[in-house]
Amino acid sequence: MLSLNKTITRSLMVVGLLGVLVSGLVIMEGCVLGTVGASSSPCTEGGLTAQEAFKLIEDNENNADFVIIDLRLPQDFAEEHIAGAININYSSETFQDELNKLDRNKTYLICGYCTCGGVGWNAYRTMEGLGFKKVCNMWAGIEEWREEGLPTVKGSPA
Repeated sequence: MLSLNKTITRSLMVVGLLGVLVSGLVIMEGCVLGTVGASSSPCTEGGLTAQEAFKLIEDNENNADFVIIDLRLPQDFAEEHIAGAININYSSETFQDELNKLDRNKTYLICGYCTCGGVGWNAYRTMEGLGFKKVCNMWAGIEEWREEGLPTVKGSPA
């Protein structure tokens, strides 16, 4: 009986470890990938760092075909966001409907919450599936943006 208990305990530990490993791989997938578009796209296969995103924004300052999408909750967006960004809440039931209103030929920089980029990667995949041509994922999100001391604004856009 003691041997059976040890076998069951070991089996449960292996299953638990496999679950942790699979979860980690799923999360990491969002940290490694993140661009749609032609090879001339300023985005890289690993997504953009905050500094690269900042440069992209500067380079497109007066470009009407460049849009920054903040994927966070409206209250988080209102507290602080990148100047010029629009808020399309990834957690909203209407997320895909909101994306469907956008021009698929524009260039989009998507910004999520955290240093992993999982939300950004999921949004990227959704946009890819909807036929968007150029999407860049700032994989480390607003957290890295803040850590880099890059500028933000408060309040909702006018």
